[in-house]
Amino acid sequence: MRLEVQSGIGRLSASFGDSWPDITLAFCGRSEPEWLHVPKGGICQIEALTTMRLRLHRFHPDQSEAAALPSPMGMGERDLITEWLLDLQLVRYPVGTDTRLASLLRLLVARLGIRMAEGYRLPFSLGHARLAELICATRSTVTRQLMLLRQAGLIQQDEPSGGLLFSPLFVEEGPQPRPR
Repeated sequence: MRLEVQSGIGRLSASFGDSWPDITLAFCGRSEPEWLHVPKGGICQIEALTTMRLRLHRFHPDQSEAAALPSPMGMGERDLITEWLLDLQLVRYPVGTDTRLASLLRLLVARLGIRMAEGYRLPFSLGHARLAELICATRSTVTRQLMLLRQAGLIQQDEPSGGLLFSPLFVEEGPQPRPR
């Protein structure tokens, strides 16, 4: 499928029965790759994290020339879910929860954030339980780590959007996500 995000940011997730009811696969926004290779055997959904407008186009190989859409088999086409799954796996790799959380936040800022005069803004909010799911930690550990980052002045709540505002020091001084 081709996902065309016209505005906003969303979270793609899948459910695979009772054992895995809600697994984050990727995030999507205007700057993300647009092809989706949806896993079989599960139910996929898109959760709007901000007000969102999007279109989904189903790709049929025999109709690629008739449609106004390029083929996903073309050179240089990227798959949104594959790229995010690799990035999320790299975020989960470090040993310390503090390092994993910082890596996840830097990844989200690098891919979906907005540069502001006072720092970097992530224009949406993720709950502590969702952050914990993404870094393989407990909700209480994520809450404690976020409190430490706030006390250090590295992050603060961005009131108008409900997202987070990150200091340039936090984003620019830490390990950077893999190059695109």
